[in-house]
Amino acid sequence: MIDINQKAPKLEKKKFKELITDSKYIKINNFVKQNSSKEVLVFDTNFLFVPFEFRVEIISEIIKILGTDVSFVILRETLDELERIEQKKTKNKKFLPLIATLLKKYNVSILITQEKMEKSSIYVDAILHKLPKNWVIATNDKELKQSLWKIPRRVIFMRQKSYLDIK
Repeated sequence: MIDINQKAPKLEKKKFKELITDSKYIKINNFVKQNSSKEVLVFDTNFLFVPFEFRVEIISEIIKILGTDVSFVILRETLDELERIEQKKTKNKKFLPLIATLLKKYNVSILITQEKMEKSSIYVDAILHKLPKNWVIATNDKELKQSLWKIPRRVIFMRQKSYLDIK
């Protein structure tokens, strides 16, 4: 488990992208074929900050909800969002090395979609809507949650800043 109480190391020595260079990139079509019998959880960008902002052990909570046979993934576009956070002066920038550690430790696959690149989080939300209907999306974005529920999609989200729930 990641120590959610540890102090985040500074990013000056290595950029975020360098911290995840050995991560597993896979084309979405190949991933779907290889993981057809597994539960798949896709992390939205904001959800990756939960363990460090709110001290919630998200992996163990997700396993309680979905079971142990889960594949964790993020979109390549989510990495792009994290890199943009790195370039800005935001309070969340300090958590990026810890997020990189989380991605490595839990073998989070990075999905390469065929979507045209844009610089908007709304764009990432649109891709999340297009993913296979049986996949679970982990997000705390209120508008995204509500739009996914209308499809309907299963969404894992944080409740009362202390535990995860699924709807």
